[in-house]
Amino acid sequence: MCLCTCVRHAEGDELRRFQDIARGRAAGLATGRYSNYFVQRVLDRGSTPFRQELVRELMREVALLSRDPFGNYVVQHCFLNQETGLPQAELLPIVLRAFAGLPQQQLQGLVHHAPGNLVLCSLLETGINHCPELTRDLASRIDLLDRHVLEHPHSQMVMWFVERILLPQFFTFSVG
Repeated sequence: MCLCTCVRHAEGDELRRFQDIARGRAAGLATGRYSNYFVQRVLDRGSTPFRQELVRELMREVALLSRDPFGNYVVQHCFLNQETGLPQAELLPIVLRAFAGLPQQQLQGLVHHAPGNLVLCSLLETGINHCPELTRDLASRIDLLDRHVLEHPHSQMVMWFVERILLPQFFTFSVG
């Protein structure tokens, strides 16, 4: 937690050193009990190009991070600012593309197990209002998964969002 305070107050070269540490060890830090907070704070303090670069690095391991008890919070922080509840508009498309590009088996694992299915629900809910086309692409990929996975009780919440995204005439999302 001390590192989070340091990042919050760092400027210039100090901030760049923290960013270099986060960039070089992003996935490992994101899965740590306390270091996941460090990655989230570095994301908060970075410039837009740095934040995009760091999110791209994290998205290389998006399936692993989404299923991790600590990493899932970092993944969610990549597209949704936890303090304000607002989407991170410049990062959301990167995250949506990373999820949509996952192999079917990895996507299936996320739909079927927590906390990955919670990350997916949050992503679908956020994405439909801010990146509808990319979100529909992801929902369509999920809808093509094996029926035994989609009908499993752990998949019901994700499928609720998928159905509402793919059948918009029955339901609309509202932010706020």
